[in-house]
Amino acid sequence: MHKAILLMFLLVADVCIAEDEWTYLGTSSNNNSFSLYINENTLRVDSNKRKIWSMTDYKVKMDEFHGAMSYKTQLEVNCKEDKFRSIYSSYYSGNMGSGDVLGNTGEEGFTPIIPGSIGESLFEIICSLKKPLKR
Repeated sequence: MHKAILLMFLLVADVCIAEDEWTYLGTSSNNNSFSLYINENTLRVDSNKRKIWSMTDYKVKMDEFHGAMSYKTQLEVNCKEDKFRSIYSSYYSGNMGSGDVLGNTGEEGFTPIIPGSIGESLFEIICSLKKPLKR
């Protein structure tokens, strides 16, 4: 029993430590300007599929996202079939995942990659990763 509790604590601690290590990918150039990050330490590779946490950080409050300034999403990417989905998202009142949690969303269906979109750029980066670059 004590080993199980210790193992759970270590897993939670590992996730909490890894969550703070975000790699900046770029900033959008539209009116709803945002910066996009991924956490390479959360990368899980299974053949042609990848799971990774991303974070979107807005310059202005986004009313359509619960008034959030940022949100974190666990993504699943199918590199062979050119599609992705959101497994889980949390919306935050502050920048860079800080402040209060304003809401959460659950698993969504797979979506095809839109050519020329920021999603396509994110897809290409994630699919190029074979293992976490930082440890």
